[in-house]
Amino acid sequence: GAELFSDGDLRIAMTLTDFAAAALQSVVTVSDIIEHSKQNKETEISSNIQGMLKPAKLPVVPGLQVSTIWSPSAGVCGDFYDVLVSRKDRVSFIMGDIAGKGINSTMIMVMVRSMLRLVVNTKQSAGKILTWVNKGICGESFSTDHFGSALLMNYNSETKELEFSVGGTLPVYYYDSEAATMTLISKADEPIGVEKSIEYKDYVQKLKSGDIIISYTDGIVEALNENGQPYSAESLLKVISANHSKSGKDLTKLIKDDIKKFCGSAVQHDDETLLLFKVS
Repeated sequence: GAELFSDGDLRIAMTLTDFAAAALQSVVTVSDIIEHSKQNKETEISSNIQGMLKPAKLPVVPGLQVSTIWSPSAGVCGDFYDVLVSRKDRVSFIMGDIAGKGINSTMIMVMVRSMLRLVVNTKQSAGKILTWVNKGICGESFSTDHFGSALLMNYNSETKELEFSVGGTLPVYYYDSEAATMTLISKADEPIGVEKSIEYKDYVQKLKSGDIIISYTDGIVEALNENGQPYSAESLLKVISANHSKSGKDLTKLIKDDIKKFCGSAVQHDDETLLLFKVS
C-alpha cells in the first residue's frame, strides 16, 4: 500500500542481505578454489609431460659441438627441442614453441614432436617434412587458437651443409668464423596449425670449421629484469660473437650466466629454450 518502510524494516533487510552476500561469497570462494585446483593439476600434468619429452642426453655427433639451454617456466609448457641422428649423413635439430598452456597445448606439442620424429629419417627436405606436419595438425579438430612455431634443421656431416625450414618466428642465426659476422639466415613464415595449404620453404647454408648456428624461443630474448626491460637478441648475439672461439658447451654456459646476471631476481613467465651447435 502507501505505507513507507520504517528504520526497523531497513535494518532487517540489510541484515538479510548481509547473510545472503556472505553465503554467495562462500560459494564463489569454494568455486574459485576448485577451479584453481583443477588448473594446478592440469599444469602439473602438462609440466610432467614436457619434462618427459626433453632428451635425457644429447647424442654425440662427430664434427659438431651441440649444446642447449632449456628452462621451463611454471604454468607455461610450450617449448620443446630434440636432436636426432636420423641417418648416417643427417642429424636433425627440432625446436618448437606452442602458443597457450595447459593440456590442449601440450597435446599439440606432443603431436608436432611425434610427427617430426617419425619422418625426419626420410629423404624429404626440411620444408616438405614441416609441410606434412602442418597438414596433420590442421586436420585435427582443435580450436584455431592452438598453433605455434616449429623449426627443423637437417645437417649433412659429409657435405657440411645445413638445410632448414621454419614455421612461425623461430630465428636461425649464422656466425661466419672467417668473416667474423653474425647473420640472420631465416625468414618468418606462417605458424604451424593455422593454414593447411601452406608450403614451407627450404633454406640451405654451407658451413665450415668454426662456424656456429643458433636458434631460440622468444623466452630467451624477452627475459625481463627487475625494471621490466627485456634481455634482447642483441645481448645474446654479442655474447656469442665475443666468445666464438670457445666450445659449444662453454658458449651456452656464458649465455645462461649472462641472462641470469641481467634478470637478477625477477621471476620469468615464459619458457627459455636455445639450440646451438658449432662445427669442429
